[in-house]
Amino acid sequence: MLAPPDCVERIYINFCNPWNKKSGQTKHRLTHPRQLVQYRTFLSEHAELCFKCDDENLFEDTVSYLPQAGFEIEWLTRSLHKNEPSWNIRTEHEQMFTEMGIPIKALRARKIPLSDQLMNTWLAQTQQSCPRQEDEAQPLPPCTAD
Repeated sequence: MLAPPDCVERIYINFCNPWNKKSGQTKHRLTHPRQLVQYRTFLSEHAELCFKCDDENLFEDTVSYLPQAGFEIEWLTRSLHKNEPSWNIRTEHEQMFTEMGIPIKALRARKIPLSDQLMNTWLAQTQQSCPRQEDEAQPLPPCTAD
């Protein structure tokens, strides 16, 4: 569990459930803007988000979600293993999809400053669309690294 002075420098989201658009469940995606805004509360000022997946729709939607939530894409590929970076660590899912001939999509994005007004608007929308149970923990205040 994180406490207010704790900050995270990097978060990895690898091969999460794509929550198909046809099912109307995209708001459950780990890369949906309402989730990305929540991550901002514990990510340090210029933290990095690393994302890999095999699903084309999830990847393209994530590319559009990131700027909406205050993340700038610094690196992106739709075929990770074509020119695989030395820093890539292959996961089991990544290996499985690669063996099936499915290209792996990947990106690295950096948290950028958002105005307090925009951040508060996003957090309010998140709380309205995902009401908390009485016994759930309160969200942490934004991370402030020294």
